[in-house]
Amino acid sequence: MEMNEEQIDLISAKLKKIPRKNKYTKMEIVRRLEKDIDELKRKGYNIQEITSFLQNEGLDISASTLRTYTAKKRIKKENKSDKNNLKNKRKKIKKEMDQKIKESSMDFVKEDPEEL
Repeated sequence: MEMNEEQIDLISAKLKKIPRKNKYTKMEIVRRLEKDIDELKRKGYNIQEITSFLQNEGLDISASTLRTYTAKKRIKKENKSDKNNLKNKRKKIKKEMDQKIKESSMDFVKEDPEEL
């Protein structure tokens, strides 16, 4: 069966409109709720209390799983921050080395050629 461009575009548009199946992993659910979970922590709720609330809402999750999933986010942020700090340190060192090279080459140019 052959199709023209218009038919393919029509099929493509229909495929894009198909909603996602409502099957999310526990991790995906926690990721979608992470701002709300963080807000509850700031309000003084602990992981066990937050877990109980989520369980009452139908999410089958343990406190240790929730703790692990929220810790992964925190670790990822810390690692990203460490990488940024490392990048900044490398840039600073490179800039300092470039400056020293420039200064030493300027000293070389300033010397009297007859002294060499």
